[in-house]
Amino acid sequence: MDWRRIRVIARREFWTTVRRREFLLVTLGLPVLYFLIGVGVALATASAVVSAERQDRQQVKIIGWRDQSGLLDRAVLEKGDETVKGRVFPGTERGQQAVRQGQIRAFVDIPPDFLKTGEVAVYLPPVRGSIFSEGRNSDTSLVPTIRRALLKGRVPEAIVKRVTAAPDLQRFHLNSRTKAFEAPDPLRSLSRFAVPYVFSLLLIVAVLFSSSYLLHGIVEEKENRIMEVLLSSASHEELLLGKLIGLGGAGMAQFGLWIVTGSVGGLAALQVARQLAPFAISPGTALVGLLLFLLGFALYAALMAGIGSFGTSWRESQQISGVLVLFLVIPLMLLPVFLESPDGLVPRILSFVPLTAPIALMLRVAVGGASPGEVLLSCMLLAISVVVTVRLSARLFRLSLLLYGQRPSVTEIIRWLRAV
Repeated sequence: MDWRRIRVIARREFWTTVRRREFLLVTLGLPVLYFLIGVGVALATASAVVSAERQDRQQVKIIGWRDQSGLLDRAVLEKGDETVKGRVFPGTERGQQAVRQGQIRAFVDIPPDFLKTGEVAVYLPPVRGSIFSEGRNSDTSLVPTIRRALLKGRVPEAIVKRVTAAPDLQRFHLNSRTKAFEAPDPLRSLSRFAVPYVFSLLLIVAVLFSSSYLLHGIVEEKENRIMEVLLSSASHEELLLGKLIGLGGAGMAQFGLWIVTGSVGGLAALQVARQLAPFAISPGTALVGLLLFLLGFALYAALMAGIGSFGTSWRESQQISGVLVLFLVIPLMLLPVFLESPDGLVPRILSFVPLTAPIALMLRVAVGGASPGEVLLSCMLLAISVVVTVRLSARLFRLSLLLYGQRPSVTEIIRWLRAV
């Protein structure tokens, strides 16, 4: 195997791909498109929230009451709290009519047997259509107001305040590594999961976009009979390896630009939300994610090359390759299983199956469910799978490139792989 010829082929494939009009359009246009979509969603969300809050301010914030039990203090019901005032009605029908006319936010009817049953009837206006305002009609101050009115004059005021106010629970979780109790940090927990999850999404997009260039290049050269000329000056192993490096490098360059542009926006948003210091990413997690990303990309790129070698057209090869992408999505479809039981049987099995291992192991690493030994074994199996897949794809590459317009059957493909 002559590495000089491999470098020439890789260089030619790389520059041919990056100069394509569709490559430049997708590379430069996709970040702009996502940015415009993000801005549009943010503006629409802000507009909906402002509109809901404006409507909420315009509505009369009064809660109607009727106490048939005689246990609640009338002054407390009429006082309400800082945001909602109270109004006592002599009858149920008058309170319901006030709700129909929009004079009050809700009407609360306390039955005579409230002390025994604890049941309270609340009459509300129609639910608003906006998802941002749904549920605003049912005010959360009803229960504290009932408690204050029930306890007023019966227990000390300090106890009334403590009973009606929600306790401030300070939670401390045991750290399995340091064996110390620590206060939870949502941003730190997000950072542990964000890297593997983002790497999973990047791998899926890389396979969909970057590996497709490899598939398209092989099918196109096979249809144009250019491959016969290339095989006269290089072996099939050199040709396949050069294409893997060149076209894969073009895809990774495209993807690197997306990562840089996305990271700038993400870090800017994170800086606004909080200082970057607490958002610490474990170097080990980032290293494992990068290794699995490269191995997973290499595996699927080699599979794309094998599919392109025996496909009779670009459309047919693309349909077959679409089935492979489903294996990448399986771990994400089972995301609740990984979160609830990362050491379960299904996550463990998917961590050692080459087609699902990259994303499955990333998710297990994110939640701390994979031991160093499992990570090492899974990476070794994935690396072996890459080598084997490249060799098998090279065999198909050599035996099927000269079959112009013919589609080999599955039996013929198996016989080729066994015979060579």
